[in-house]
Amino acid sequence: METPFISNGFATEKTVFEPDFLLCPAGGFISGRKVFAMLKPSLTYAGTIKDIQDRDDLILVTDSQEVQSVLEHINYPPEDDENALDFSGLFVSIQDGDFVEIYAYLGSIPYLFENIWKINHQ
Repeated sequence: METPFISNGFATEKTVFEPDFLLCPAGGFISGRKVFAMLKPSLTYAGTIKDIQDRDDLILVTDSQEVQSVLEHINYPPEDDENALDFSGLFVSIQDGDFVEIYAYLGSIPYLFENIWKINHQ
Protein backbone atom coordinates (compact mmCIF):
# COMPACT_ATOMS: atom_id res chain seq x y z
CA MET A 1 0.00 0.00 0.00
CA GLU A 2 1.37 3.40 -0.97
CA THR A 3 1.45 5.95 1.81
CA PRO A 4 -0.81 8.97 1.20
CA PHE A 5 0.66 12.36 1.98
CA ILE A 6 -0.38 15.97 2.40
CA SER A 7 2.16 18.68 1.67
CA ASN A 8 2.23 22.36 2.71
CA GLY A 9 -1.47 22.43 3.63
CA PHE A 10 -2.56 21.98 0.01
CA ALA A 11 -4.46 18.97 -1.21
CA THR A 12 -2.10 16.44 -2.66
CA GLU A 13 -3.34 13.39 -4.47
CA LYS A 14 -1.70 9.98 -4.55
CA THR A 15 -2.84 6.47 -5.42
CA VAL A 16 -4.08 4.45 -2.46
CA PHE A 17 -4.98 0.78 -2.69
CA GLU A 18 -6.73 0.28 0.67
CA PRO A 19 -8.93 1.15 2.58
CA ASP A 20 -11.93 2.82 0.93
CA PHE A 21 -12.27 5.51 3.61
CA LEU A 22 -9.84 6.63 6.31
CA LEU A 23 -9.23 9.86 8.21
CA CYS A 24 -5.79 11.42 7.80
CA PRO A 25 -3.93 12.99 10.72
CA ALA A 26 -3.52 16.26 8.77
CA GLY A 27 -7.28 16.86 8.77
CA GLY A 28 -8.06 15.35 5.40
CA PHE A 29 -9.62 12.10 4.35
CA ILE A 30 -9.03 9.23 1.99
CA SER A 31 -11.91 8.21 -0.24
CA GLY A 32 -11.60 5.43 -2.76
CA ARG A 33 -8.15 5.81 -4.27
CA LYS A 34 -7.51 9.51 -3.70
CA VAL A 35 -6.37 11.64 -0.78
CA PHE A 36 -8.10 14.95 -0.15
CA ALA A 37 -7.07 17.52 2.44
CA MET A 38 -9.52 19.99 3.90
CA LEU A 39 -7.98 23.44 3.43
CA LYS A 40 -8.26 26.13 6.04
CA PRO A 41 -10.13 29.22 4.85
CA SER A 42 -8.02 32.38 4.63
CA LEU A 43 -8.98 36.05 4.57
CA THR A 44 -7.96 38.69 2.05
CA TYR A 45 -8.84 42.35 2.40
CA ALA A 46 -11.07 43.20 -0.58
CA GLY A 47 -11.79 46.92 -0.17
CA THR A 48 -15.22 48.26 0.76
CA ILE A 49 -18.78 47.22 0.00
CA LYS A 50 -18.87 50.04 -2.55
CA ASP A 51 -16.32 48.08 -4.63
CA ILE A 52 -18.71 45.12 -5.07
CA GLN A 53 -22.10 46.88 -4.95
CA ASP A 54 -22.77 46.57 -8.70
CA ARG A 55 -22.21 42.82 -8.88
CA ASP A 56 -25.46 41.05 -9.75
CA ASP A 57 -24.19 37.59 -8.79
CA LEU A 58 -23.78 38.38 -5.08
CA ILE A 59 -26.50 37.65 -2.51
CA LEU A 60 -26.61 39.60 0.76
CA VAL A 61 -26.88 37.39 3.86
CA THR A 62 -27.60 39.22 7.14
CA ASP A 63 -29.57 36.77 9.27
CA SER A 64 -27.22 35.67 12.06
CA GLN A 65 -28.23 32.00 11.81
CA GLU A 66 -27.71 31.96 8.04
CA VAL A 67 -24.34 33.72 8.37
CA GLN A 68 -23.28 31.16 10.99
CA SER A 69 -24.48 28.29 8.80
CA VAL A 70 -22.46 29.48 5.78
CA LEU A 71 -19.34 30.02 7.89
CA GLU A 72 -19.66 26.57 9.47
CA HIS A 73 -20.13 25.02 6.02
CA ILE A 74 -16.74 26.38 4.89
CA ASN A 75 -15.09 25.66 8.28
CA TYR A 76 -14.52 29.29 9.24
CA PRO A 77 -13.02 30.15 11.60
CA PRO A 78 -10.45 27.38 11.88
CA GLU A 79 -10.45 25.82 15.34
CA ASP A 80 -6.85 26.90 16.02
CA ASP A 81 -7.44 30.57 15.06
CA GLU A 82 -7.73 32.63 18.23
CA ASN A 83 -7.91 35.96 16.37
CA ALA A 84 -10.73 35.15 13.95
CA LEU A 85 -13.03 38.01 12.99
CA ASP A 86 -16.67 37.71 14.04
CA PHE A 87 -18.50 38.58 10.82
CA SER A 88 -22.12 39.70 10.97
CA GLY A 89 -22.93 39.76 7.25
CA LEU A 90 -21.90 38.12 4.01
CA PHE A 91 -22.12 38.59 0.28
CA VAL A 92 -22.13 35.17 -1.38
CA SER A 93 -22.01 33.97 -4.96
CA ILE A 94 -23.48 30.52 -5.59
CA GLN A 95 -22.93 28.37 -8.66
CA ASP A 96 -24.11 24.78 -9.11
CA GLY A 97 -25.24 24.67 -5.47
CA ASP A 98 -21.85 25.60 -4.02
CA PHE A 99 -20.30 28.82 -2.76
CA VAL A 100 -18.02 30.32 -5.40
CA GLU A 101 -17.12 33.58 -3.66
CA ILE A 102 -17.76 34.79 -0.13
CA TYR A 103 -17.19 38.34 1.08
CA ALA A 104 -17.70 39.17 4.75
CA TYR A 105 -18.11 42.38 6.72
CA LEU A 106 -18.30 43.50 10.35
CA GLY A 107 -21.13 45.61 11.68
CA SER A 108 -24.88 45.26 11.63
CA ILE A 109 -25.64 47.44 8.59
CA PRO A 110 -23.88 46.97 5.24
CA TYR A 111 -22.92 50.60 4.64
CA LEU A 112 -21.00 51.24 1.41
CA PHE A 113 -17.93 52.37 3.38
CA GLU A 114 -17.70 49.13 5.42
CA ASN A 115 -14.54 47.08 4.88
CA ILE A 116 -14.98 43.63 3.35
CA TRP A 117 -12.81 40.53 3.40
CA LYS A 118 -12.85 37.77 0.84
CA ILE A 119 -12.92 34.35 2.46
CA ASN A 120 -10.80 32.04 0.33
CA HIS A 121 -12.21 28.59 1.07
CA GLN A 122 -11.44 26.41 -1.95
